[in-house]
Amino acid sequence: MTTATTTAIADDAPIPLVDTMRGTATTSATGLANPAAEMGATTDSGSSKGDGEDAATPSPPVASVASLFRFADATDYLLMFIGGLGAVGYGVTQPIISVILGDIVQPFIAYEMIRANPGLPASVLDAAAEDLKTKVVKQTLMFIGIGCATMFGAYLMQAFWSWAGERQARMVRAKFITAVMRQDIAWFDSNKAGDLTTQLTSDTLLFQEGISERAAQGVAYSTQFIAGFVIAFVQSWKLTLVLLATLPAFAVSGIVVGRVFSTGTATSQAAYSAAGAVAQEVLANIRTVAAFGGQQRAIRKFDALLESVVKANERKAWIAGAGFGTFFGLLYLLFGLGFWYGAKLVGDLEISGGDVLKVLFSITIGSFSILNLSPSIQALAKARGAAGRLFEVIDSRAAIVSGTRTLEDLRGALAFEDVDFAYPSRPDVSVLDKFSMTAEAGTTVALVGLSGSGKSTTIQLLERYFDVLGGSVKVDGVDLRELELKWLRSRIGLVSQEPILFDATIGENIAYGAPEGTHVTQEMLEKAARDANAHEFISKLPNGYNTMVGERGSLLSGGQKQRIAIARVNLKNPKILLLDEATSALDTESEGIVQEALEKASAGRTTIVIAHRLSTIRGATKIICMDKGKIVEQGTHDELIARGAVYAGLVKAQELIMRQGASRNKLASAATDIGADEGSDSDELDDVDQKQDMKKSAASVSAAAAARPGTADKKDPAATTKGGAGVVDMLAEAEREEREKAAIKELLAQRSVPLWRVAKMQWLEWPVLITGVICGTINGLLLPAFGIILGKVLTVFQETGQALQDKALIYLYVFLGLTAMNFVLNLFQFGCFGVAGERLTKRIRVTTFEAFLRQDLAFFDDEKNGTGALTAILAEQADRIQNLTGPNLANLLQLIVSMGSAVGLAFYYSWKLTLVVLACVPVLAIGSFIEVSVNQGSAGKTRQAYATAGQRACDAIINIATVKSLVREDDFIAGYLESVKMPYRAGVKKALLGSWGFGFSQAVQFFVYAIAFYSGYRFVLDGGVTAGDVFNTIFVILFGAISFAQAATFTSNVQKAKVAAIGYFDLIDRVPAIDVTKEGGLTPVDVAGEVQVTKGEFAYPGRPDAQILKGLDFEALAGKSVALVGPSGSGKSTVLALALRHYELQSGTTSVEKYDVKDWNLRYLREQMAVVSQEPALFIGTLRENIEYGVRDGDTVTDDQVYAAAKAANIHDFIMSLPEGYDTSVTSSQLSGGQKQRVCIARSLIRNPKILLLDEATSALDSAAEKVVQQALDAAAQGRTTISIAHRLSTIQGCDQIFVVKNGTVQERGTHFELLDKQGLYYKLCKRQQLTK
Repeated sequence: MTTATTTAIADDAPIPLVDTMRGTATTSATGLANPAAEMGATTDSGSSKGDGEDAATPSPPVASVASLFRFADATDYLLMFIGGLGAVGYGVTQPIISVILGDIVQPFIAYEMIRANPGLPASVLDAAAEDLKTKVVKQTLMFIGIGCATMFGAYLMQAFWSWAGERQARMVRAKFITAVMRQDIAWFDSNKAGDLTTQLTSDTLLFQEGISERAAQGVAYSTQFIAGFVIAFVQSWKLTLVLLATLPAFAVSGIVVGRVFSTGTATSQAAYSAAGAVAQEVLANIRTVAAFGGQQRAIRKFDALLESVVKANERKAWIAGAGFGTFFGLLYLLFGLGFWYGAKLVGDLEISGGDVLKVLFSITIGSFSILNLSPSIQALAKARGAAGRLFEVIDSRAAIVSGTRTLEDLRGALAFEDVDFAYPSRPDVSVLDKFSMTAEAGTTVALVGLSGSGKSTTIQLLERYFDVLGGSVKVDGVDLRELELKWLRSRIGLVSQEPILFDATIGENIAYGAPEGTHVTQEMLEKAARDANAHEFISKLPNGYNTMVGERGSLLSGGQKQRIAIARVNLKNPKILLLDEATSALDTESEGIVQEALEKASAGRTTIVIAHRLSTIRGATKIICMDKGKIVEQGTHDELIARGAVYAGLVKAQELIMRQGASRNKLASAATDIGADEGSDSDELDDVDQKQDMKKSAASVSAAAAARPGTADKKDPAATTKGGAGVVDMLAEAEREEREKAAIKELLAQRSVPLWRVAKMQWLEWPVLITGVICGTINGLLLPAFGIILGKVLTVFQETGQALQDKALIYLYVFLGLTAMNFVLNLFQFGCFGVAGERLTKRIRVTTFEAFLRQDLAFFDDEKNGTGALTAILAEQADRIQNLTGPNLANLLQLIVSMGSAVGLAFYYSWKLTLVVLACVPVLAIGSFIEVSVNQGSAGKTRQAYATAGQRACDAIINIATVKSLVREDDFIAGYLESVKMPYRAGVKKALLGSWGFGFSQAVQFFVYAIAFYSGYRFVLDGGVTAGDVFNTIFVILFGAISFAQAATFTSNVQKAKVAAIGYFDLIDRVPAIDVTKEGGLTPVDVAGEVQVTKGEFAYPGRPDAQILKGLDFEALAGKSVALVGPSGSGKSTVLALALRHYELQSGTTSVEKYDVKDWNLRYLREQMAVVSQEPALFIGTLRENIEYGVRDGDTVTDDQVYAAAKAANIHDFIMSLPEGYDTSVTSSQLSGGQKQRVCIARSLIRNPKILLLDEATSALDSAAEKVVQQALDAAAQGRTTISIAHRLSTIQGCDQIFVVKNGTVQERGTHFELLDKQGLYYKLCKRQQLTK
């Protein structure tokens, strides 16, 4: 048997008698046939594995078996008791088949012995015939009765334990999500969101599997084991003891195989997880990878990780082949030894030939029940591990304990009194040191200072995400620890630097801000949105407030997300308002308008503002300057400016220099006019900002909404905030599956599968393939051969005396030959197919990854090609295609040989009986199909349904701080529990109805035996065949039928395999318009760095109807610094993308060094540039590796170069202060946004580019750090062209040329002072950011 032949049966199915000779080879298939699928198991947290954290983290406790049922109630125990009775009954019926077989075989032998003596009178022969009829009919009825009992027992076992498992798993899910949502923020530092969502989706399924039908099957097979050996001892204790001598050898081979698979699977899982994480981060940050030419580095890294998996799995395949060859060879040895010693006992008249068969089959069934126990034991072990992790979370208690007090009339006066604080994850790093401050009710207090000075910490303490280590934080004179936690947070509104939206509609996201129990009307939503300057752009979207925002708001620009977050807070109407860089993502125009709205909203509220853009806090009641957790000065804006100390220095760093003679009256007038003149323009539909991850269009947004029934037509966006979105998602998923099936059918009708190309790929391993095919073909003959030998051995018992002993010895040698042959065939079949399959899988994965990285960015802008979809293709496509190649075709050949030879031999012995038995083969096949569909068919759908339901919980867990700030824990808990109702009901339905199919599949073999032996006795009495012919025909057909039935286990995936092959070849044949792998093209020497866009007309390929550039003219002269300013969506970032040739103009030209970028060698063109984007993208690895990523592929770099780049980016001192310095892992270093940005700047500087592209490069830095980095950038700009995009105009006022872009065209251009003199759009933008009078 080969791996693919047996994949679908053994992991979920018990092995019926006709399977016992070979069928349990299937157990191996779980790990061998499809190891590549493990890659798909990578979770969100997978990227953090391997950074050293896990090694130091103690393993969670493993739950005891008894504790698995801690949430079972009386109903569950009753269900399990009834199911247990069914399991015992089902377990007993299987060994009984050996008794019936022995009893039905013996009359045939006796009749033949009488018929072989021609001297006996006819009356004796008639009596023998009547005796044969009586006993056969009796045993036939026994077969039917036992079959019915088996079906009923199997049904009770499967149905009631599955039902009980569904009920208990539902309870665990409820307890788990409730426990998670009740934890404090510090708990999530050590419990990653990705791990928690994996536990909720995967661990609960593992737990459920271990306590439901797997547990029942464990009871059944334990009963089967005991019953089998009891029957064997009762029939012949001597023969049983002799045969038991082989069991240690069985055990050793089984243990070896098990250990090989467990260690090999763990190794391949870890390597595949690492490879998957590499692929995921590369695809997620494809713009950074493309800009820095990192494609080949990523491919080499991906290839190397897969190579380790190939070696591990090849070794596993060879050892598995040896293990299975030994195991099943021992089975043949068992039969040979049994018949040889049994013949001796028959000769001594201690037992009959039928008794020998009873003992052999009883021991075989008992022994194989141990093998059948393996999935149950594994499931139990996995369930205990999963339960340990789940129960650890469920039993966790939050460190932040809610108080009991509420205040009737909250005024909002805040006070920090001698507060000491350090984060629990870094207790040795003091963040606040004896910090004291006050904020009177209704006033606005602003906090400024360097990154890491403790500003944001004060907000987290006010939200009571953490408790202080010393001192106290008070509201209206009451310690926060005394106040009821939900009450407190419901009175506080928070807008953070990174706006968090949930995967719902815009209206639903705003409605989340409403106090609990509030019915949110459309008017309330619109008012909150208007106050946040969001209503106009929302109204222009196709679905308005019913527009889906995507995961984490991915379908909206940063500015749009921030304004929706502000609208959410407006709806909350808090007494205390916390603004942590609330306008940092907005352009200057929008910032001004929103800032006015926030200032208006602050009236009557206590407001704490954290800002790096000091223009936003100059009107604050009090400004506090912080440094290293202490206050260094405080006062009003004017007081601190007059003092000329720290704050004045920060202001100077951001100050815009206004030319002498500028009219202050005109400036003042401009300040009042800007809202009327420009405010409405900033919210046009094209406000979707084309930042680094290319937000999807409004049309895409509406398509996403349309894909989820019920969202587009909602009149009350608040209606679903209490839950139910998961159910809608599940329905959409079901519809998607139906559409996918229809699409597969349509595609296969239109396209042919290039099988020759698949074969050509696999043919590279032709030596091992041919060897494997030959071994598989010969292996296919073993089952029919065994059936023949078994039938002939039974006729040996017609002999007596020495003739019986001699023939028994001959057959012992025959079985020894089968043992040796089986070992060799399995060794080379498993090994060769393992090698071929692994190498093909790797080849497909690597070439797929290469094809992905070859594509232009328009490919990735297509929502069908999201990161999740592409990583899923990497995980699944190779496995599916493998179903069309050598191993699978060899399996089919083996099955054809097996069945063909079986049928041919059967016809040779008795064509009549062969036709009767062949008529039963479809029944066997139906039973096998039903068994597979019941055990596996719904598993994937159930897992998918629970995973879909888990998306809502995942959304909440990932954004837990926002959930707690909005006091929406109960909503998300209720929403998740509502969304899992449908898969729960589907699971119960499957248990109660589908288990009948399982019962039938277990009983059908009894019915087939009844028909076959009854027909056989009739043919024997008619004189057409002998008893030996009956045995040969029945056993050769039944054992051959195993192969025929198992063919169904992998042919069901052929359609998906064909579609995967078509998709794979379409991908690797796809030549993008912008091909980074294309050789040739210009490679000018001494590049100076001149960039031009002439009459540029452009729309993104994903939004051809939304024109971004409308005849734009732009130039950056060599060695000059040029800036682009203007509203979001005006086309600034598009200019940088065109320079990098991420896209091409529809009309006009983009040129570098006066050569059209289309004429350049693309890789060489991008080597002349470096980009620093607004959102810093770092990769898995150390800080050193991330900085070295900027080095051109193939170049070497010294430590001095790394240090110099880091110093220039003002990050060297920070890195050196870390315990591991430059070898610090990015995933564990807890870098702030500013720190990550400075690493990205260092990455660009080490590249020493001729053209430096800065897309809001300093937006994440505080004033002091920004000043230092800006000076470094200014110095780095010497001798190279620098193109900057900035909203902080102070960072670009020294540029040689400033282009003011709006609506896809250049409105103004000139130097800072020239543009001020024009007193146009740029002048008004500057006035907005002017800090001093």
